[in-house]
Amino acid sequence: TKALPYQKEIQLLIDQHQYAKAADRLLSVQYAMADADFMKLGVWFYDTVNDVPEAQLEAGGYSKAAIVAGLKQLAELRES
Repeated sequence: TKALPYQKEIQLLIDQHQYAKAADRLLSVQYAMADADFMKLGVWFYDTVNDVPEAQLEAGGYSKAAIVAGLKQLAELRES
């Protein structure tokens, strides 16, 4: 499958354990792409970081709670 816009860049941040930066980057591109693509990118991102152990997430400035909050925002976006 073809990578979504910004996916490689965000994947690189995840690979570098810069989870908070990756999340900020995700949110910063929301209006730079089609809603459907942003939804896919968001789902992929939260799915990917959800597999990361919590201690590792926290070391990267992120948390499971932030994932839950992000998914909630995505769900609200989908409904609007």
